[in-house]
Amino acid sequence: MDIIELKNRFTDVKKIKKGGQKIVYKATYDDKTIALKIISDASDPRVLQEIDVVKNIKINNIPNIIESGKAYDASINEYVLYIIEEYIEGISLRDWLNSGNRFNLSMAYGVLSTLIDIEVELEIRGNFIEILTRIILF
Repeated sequence: MDIIELKNRFTDVKKIKKGGQKIVYKATYDDKTIALKIISDASDPRVLQEIDVVKNIKINNIPNIIESGKAYDASINEYVLYIIEEYIEGISLRDWLNSGNRFNLSMAYGVLSTLIDIEVELEIRGNFIEILTRIILF
């Protein structure tokens, strides 16, 4: 499959974020709002590990991956990785902090409590906090 065929599977496709290796789109798929992530380095072992971990767990506050795979992008003449996952409305923690916002004590407690709950679930499954941190901050 190529990147055009991939995007044609969706309706209402809108680019919402672009980072170093990743472009994130908001789209409609099977009557659901999803996030479509296109990652330029299809062989990055850290990204592949992250996908494998998230596919196999169901934890609140981490979007479920619906599908992932590779698609050919003719504009760069190579394969890219794509991830279709649940769309969570709102701003990422990284963007919120980069906008100059700061936590009050109650908010800090809530975020830390959530991170600890997720960490416990990942540790039970034998995974690392490093993976979790990358997921939450992007």
